Amino acid sequence: MTNENAQVTASEQSAQVHAIMDDCSLKAGDKWYLVNQKWWQLWKDYVNYDRLNNALEGPPPGPINNSELLKDPLDTNTLYETGREGDDFAVVPQEVWDLLMKWYTGSPVIMRKVVSIGEVNKTQRVDLHPLRLTFETNDQTSVKYLSRYSPVKEVRAQVAAAIWNAPHKTRLYMAGLADEAARTPPIELEDDETLDEAGVMDGALILVQCQDQRGNWSPMSTAKNDDTDSDDLKTPPSSDSEDDMTPAYAGGNSRFWQSGVDRVGRRGAPVSRGLTGLSNLGNTCFMNSALQCLSHTMPLTRYILQGKHVPEINRDNPLGMHGLIADRYADLLQNLWSGDYTSVSPTAFKATLGKFAPQFSGFQQQDSQELLAFLLDGLHEDLNRVRKKPPVPQVEADDRPDAVVAKESWDGHLLRNRSVIVDLFQGQFKSTVVCPTEGCGRVSITFDPFMYLSAPLPIKTTRLVKVTYVPIDPSTPKVRLMVKVEKTASILGLKEELGKLVSKPAAALLVCDIYGKRIFKVMDDHLSVSHVRETDQIYVYEVLPPKPATEQSEAVNYYYVQLVNRRTHTTMGYAGARTEYQLFMHPLIVSIPHDTVTCAAIHDLMRELVEQHYLKEPLGKEDPLPYDACIARSHTVLTEVHNIRDDEVIFSCKDRQESLVVDWHPEGPAQIDDARVAATVDHPSMEQTLVAERSTISLQDCIELFTHTEKLSQEDAWYCNRCQDHVLATKKFDLWSVPEVLVIHLKRFQYTRHWREKISTVVDFPLRGLDMSQFIIDESVLPEDCTYDLFAVSNHSGGLGGGHYTAYVLHEESGRWYDCNDAWVSEASESSVVSSSAYLLFYRRRSLAKKDDVAQSSDDDDQAGSNDDDDTDPMNSADEA
Repeated sequence: MTNENAQVTASEQSAQVHAIMDDCSLKAGDKWYLVNQKWWQLWKDYVNYDRLNNALEGPPPGPINNSELLKDPLDTNTLYETGREGDDFAVVPQEVWDLLMKWYTGSPVIMRKVVSIGEVNKTQRVDLHPLRLTFETNDQTSVKYLSRYSPVKEVRAQVAAAIWNAPHKTRLYMAGLADEAARTPPIELEDDETLDEAGVMDGALILVQCQDQRGNWSPMSTAKNDDTDSDDLKTPPSSDSEDDMTPAYAGGNSRFWQSGVDRVGRRGAPVSRGLTGLSNLGNTCFMNSALQCLSHTMPLTRYILQGKHVPEINRDNPLGMHGLIADRYADLLQNLWSGDYTSVSPTAFKATLGKFAPQFSGFQQQDSQELLAFLLDGLHEDLNRVRKKPPVPQVEADDRPDAVVAKESWDGHLLRNRSVIVDLFQGQFKSTVVCPTEGCGRVSITFDPFMYLSAPLPIKTTRLVKVTYVPIDPSTPKVRLMVKVEKTASILGLKEELGKLVSKPAAALLVCDIYGKRIFKVMDDHLSVSHVRETDQIYVYEVLPPKPATEQSEAVNYYYVQLVNRRTHTTMGYAGARTEYQLFMHPLIVSIPHDTVTCAAIHDLMRELVEQHYLKEPLGKEDPLPYDACIARSHTVLTEVHNIRDDEVIFSCKDRQESLVVDWHPEGPAQIDDARVAATVDHPSMEQTLVAERSTISLQDCIELFTHTEKLSQEDAWYCNRCQDHVLATKKFDLWSVPEVLVIHLKRFQYTRHWREKISTVVDFPLRGLDMSQFIIDESVLPEDCTYDLFAVSNHSGGLGGGHYTAYVLHEESGRWYDCNDAWVSEASESSVVSSSAYLLFYRRRSLAKKDDVAQSSDDDDQAGSNDDDDTDPMNSADEA
């Protein structure tokens, strides 16, 4: 905290920020600022922002350091794509940022504006990732950062004013990425689109064409490959000019247009029809994965490719999307199954999706299951055969037979919902809710439709925390351990469990969050282990524990102060060479007694630690020190670094708020024993625990969990109309009917009040012959209608807040499995399909496949009899869905 604002107490800071945050909302055009999440959490702990009872006050956080959020610390426009709000940074309004800067200072300043997105369901969002665009004319190039939600019309006007300082009439064309040697054929950007809707990607090259006062468009020359069709390079004439257009501009250099690429995708013959990749538009792997699975849902794909959906498009449905989602998805399928492309760009589909679902606009990583749920619902409403939906009352059992109630409920559902999506994807649940109130015992039984089955995975009550243990004995190497603790455990519980593994008392252990080669936070015993993220680097230091007073001696208490290492580092910048300090090597913890300690004693202690932990050889008594002994007045951001006097002056220390700093001379690091510094061994718990965690469960186990009776939580309390109160009822789901295409969602992502995690347990699911008969309670269902075969899997690899999505699909024609990884499609082995990454499972009823075989044979006979020569259509078979 700066001296100027030292009088602003922690409680006053909390009150001022609360007053702003509690009354603010996102408004288009407002400025918001990013704050390093670790710093933000330290500040919240310091001021008790969350108003926790009995919270321990932490140290002041020091100046804000946002440099870790940026790819380039000198460029505040480019954040790391994997950064997520709440995990890596917080976003605060300008008023809060101004206060934080006044109290603490800091850099770099990362400002972002609020934008309004979506057409139907407008929402406001802080635009975290502006597009870096390169604009080219015949004689100049400029780079601009623009919001992806900027209208093309506004961008044109800005570019014209910036380049020519006059309101010239301009055209903008996207021609691939600026840093690629080859350019794609130019695509004109339309005024009625935003940059996002036009599919403009980060790093795109935008060609600018200008019309002079006589109405002539600026000449554009191009160099092209010999095998490129010249018609592909021509820019279409403008509607407001009759001048013929010259070939599109290739820039002032000799880069070539990329052959084989057009606005649909990369031309070329795929391995087989349907095995076409989808270009990643920027964190759109989640969408590509779901689309590939749906594309290989052959009953739906044949239905659309044969045009059977066209007369069913419902453009007047108020719950639909005016038929636009159906149109764009059909266009995408036509391109995927044309056999003309090795990969297709889903730009138009994504733009339409973003208009109706703003959460899928932009280029933030999303969830393939959420995308699939929205898409299926959108396709259903766009293809709903019911033009006017009548009101349908909720159907209750009222002691009637299940078969009667189920049919009545399904018939009522069909009065409002009839589409190919309902025909293929929807089944029916039986829901039983029982009021627990004594004397009531009301039982509510309803039958409800479902589109997919969300199967929970067994939730473990424990978690693994990876730590590095640093013994106080310098001759003992560091140890990596995997500590198993209850998810609700505290840091003290973590220390106790670790103490059992290393035979040390919890009082002799200090848990620290290491970030940037320094201790970012000392974790207090009362904190929950939920504060430890999977990506955190946790070091646990052995320290000298406090000693209670005895008859023979007084009590001894210690300050625990970190020791960090700095060396000079020279970088080249715009202003020339710049030398700055850089932290390196892992920090240490020094136990300093509360008793009077002189500065000379601290000097001796630091020399001893440096010799024991870092140097190849001990220093001689007369040898000059290869470093300066310094102290910094903060342990998070090193500020006010001063040399420590080597005399008998009393050393002043405030627990956990100072850092001892070893400032190495330029030649000093040559004396460091790198092997000693890096020495780390793995404790047996690393392998033993991981092996135990790699247990396998069956898909049947997950479905059984779905049908178990559960007691509702306070947040999900059920309203009993007999008691006229919300009660913690019991609820049970049963499967009454299962659809032709069964989508099973493995609920790997778990979110509770106490923790968040991704469950990576392998779920063993059958590729053939999934028997659902044991779960279907409708006794009239035939056994042959309960057998399902797998045909697609949406995979997610990685942890929370990121990772990557791919898909496995079963190619119907060849009977082989293929791995769809964005634009790349390659053959996969059957054995690779079952993995810990499996997230969405797509099953098809075996009896439906037999119907398809009959339909295929019938169509072939019809074609032979009619001498139909259209035998190149890959979708000649029909499904009577």
